Amino acid sequence: MCCRHTGDLDANWVESMNSVMDDSRLLTLPSNERIRLLPHMKMIFEIRDLKYATPATATRAGILYVSEGRQWHNMVQSWLQRVVRPYAETAKWKDPNQPVQWLSDLFDKYVPDTIFEMVKSYRHITPLSTMNFATTLTNILEGVLKPENLSNKADQALFEMYFVFAAIWAFGGALVEKDGIDYRRNFDKWWKQTWTTVKLPGKGTVYDYLVNPKSGKFQPWAELVMDVEYNSAKPMSSMFVPTAETSSLRFFLDMMVDLRKPIMFVGGAGVGKTQLVKGKLACLPEEVMSLCISFNYFTDVVSFQKVLESPLEKKAGVNFGPPGTKQLIYFVDDLNMPKLDPYETAMPISLIRQHLGWGHWFDRLKLTQKNINNTQYVACMNPTAGSFTINPRLQRLFFTLAVGFPGQDSLMKIYGTFLQGHLKRFKEEIQEMGTKILQAALALHDRVSSTFRKTAVNFHYEFTVRHLANVFQGLLMSTPEVVNTSTKWGKLWLHESERVYADRLVSLQVRCCGMPSSVHCAAGEHAQTCLLPHFQSSVIGDKCCA
Repeated sequence: MCCRHTGDLDANWVESMNSVMDDSRLLTLPSNERIRLLPHMKMIFEIRDLKYATPATATRAGILYVSEGRQWHNMVQSWLQRVVRPYAETAKWKDPNQPVQWLSDLFDKYVPDTIFEMVKSYRHITPLSTMNFATTLTNILEGVLKPENLSNKADQALFEMYFVFAAIWAFGGALVEKDGIDYRRNFDKWWKQTWTTVKLPGKGTVYDYLVNPKSGKFQPWAELVMDVEYNSAKPMSSMFVPTAETSSLRFFLDMMVDLRKPIMFVGGAGVGKTQLVKGKLACLPEEVMSLCISFNYFTDVVSFQKVLESPLEKKAGVNFGPPGTKQLIYFVDDLNMPKLDPYETAMPISLIRQHLGWGHWFDRLKLTQKNINNTQYVACMNPTAGSFTINPRLQRLFFTLAVGFPGQDSLMKIYGTFLQGHLKRFKEEIQEMGTKILQAALALHDRVSSTFRKTAVNFHYEFTVRHLANVFQGLLMSTPEVVNTSTKWGKLWLHESERVYADRLVSLQVRCCGMPSSVHCAAGEHAQTCLLPHFQSSVIGDKCCA
């Protein structure tokens, strides 16, 4: 019989195992109770590293180091038999081994060289292992391996097209600009120069296209974007506006939810990660439940486990799950926020790893096993906050995608949707001014972000999409009865901009000199006729700058 211990190494408890691991084979508990390890019992420790292991512990155990190497190849071979062969039988291929052989050849063709290039030349938004690349690739392929996408008449070229699409996002989906190097753009150039069998469209990057199952050709993500109408009676936070940039993220989120695979979005503050996931959770069918959990520094594993168990009910034996036949999605926000113990372990994260890896956790009172079924995880994480990264043994289980700052076109579409929906009840002159105010607001945000940069002293000078959203949130509180002229509408924008941006500035001099000049630059291009007189009649700026 083997006693298997998996998890991070803690010097406190592993030292107490020294007497068990030597010739005495005796465990002494704090209560002075002694438990003997019988001759037919063995102990196996499955740990990440020996960083906190003492020589007394390391010399008592036989140590076997398992390198990554080509371990991914063994996993892929198992996946081909477990997933691809049943697909071939469902699609009624004459020879079910044909798709298996084609995909096996594609793995051997693309994966080794791409993994080598990833390790040599690229840095992802959060550290990813070789096994994570292979797992993500197989998960995406599992999502597209459907008879409606690849029928029994599909040729090898179509299989390779879908494989290239999956490989681009598996290896490059977590790339961003980092330390002044745009790894995403570098990956686009490297892929187009290295792999030329499948011709990608010359316009844009490799991230701008997906495979159209009807035509069998590449199609821009922008063609999937659907226009939505905004009702000003609802808050902005309750609505998600799709864009060309978020359509790809939403596509993979839908795919992983259908497959019940874990997925993680990683990006800076205010880029829209949480809103993207909540937009998906808001339109789930009745048979799917969701539970949102926000981590913070003080989140402990006991309270976290209680929250996870709150929507579950007991099934047969030691099995637990959501009510009836429903499926439950745990949405964990700010995954890397819980504090680390002295041995760099975050216990809530270890609980998630145990659940994803083994499908169970333990009752803390009865010390009995609980099998948790019909659940999955969706997570978001800011790599510049908290502990920055999470346990790599958990990270490898997630399909990781980077979420960048929205582009100018995306911001125009998002906030243009909100303004157009809100201004329907206003006068025509105010509706015509809506686009100018939108352009001025975006120009002001860029101006403020570039002028007032974060420093060691002014560390709070970090202006994100959240600040832009706060400006428009204030604008959407206006009513046609009060704001009945274009001048009032312009002054309202000025007021909201000052409330959001100027109130964060550290001194009256900076506020009076820097902020008006930024507004002049922004408003001078887009809304000069109705906004500049407001500043010309103000003498505060002149007095401060004098």
